[in-house]
Amino acid sequence: MGFTRCPYDQSLFYRQQGSDVLLLLIYVDDILLTGSSPSQISAFITHLSSVFRMKDLGDVHYFLGLQITRTDTALTITQTRYLLSLLHKFGLASAKPVATPIASGTNLSATNGTLLSDPMPFRQLVGSLQYLTLTRPDISYAVHHACQYMHAPREPHLIAVK
Repeated sequence: MGFTRCPYDQSLFYRQQGSDVLLLLIYVDDILLTGSSPSQISAFITHLSSVFRMKDLGDVHYFLGLQITRTDTALTITQTRYLLSLLHKFGLASAKPVATPIASGTNLSATNGTLLSDPMPFRQLVGSLQYLTLTRPDISYAVHHACQYMHAPREPHLIAVK
């Protein structure tokens, strides 16, 4: 249908016709469609519906862990729901917040502390936090610092991540 794959994101496709642009984001069986022309969006949805069984959910409110709120003047993207589900999943719902994502002077080492008997929960938590950095760039340094220990995480690494 004349779409071109974005060279920077393999799940994003775009089509430009004159001054009108359609953007199509595909992730497994979830599709997000937006563009500058409501009539082109509508025509594309009609065509897609004639080829595939699909459901138009209307305006986006939640997509891949992102909460999307639209007003007349702004588009706000948050991950509050995703974060709350992480806190529950990893047993941290009653944890107290801290002012900074990593304590000043935190000195993690690849050799200090006991190796975790099962590194998977650590890896899942750090991977989940990496996704959270989309809307929380303030935790990027701390999360990427923890990523250095994914191959052999130890108790101090898990404590720092929590």
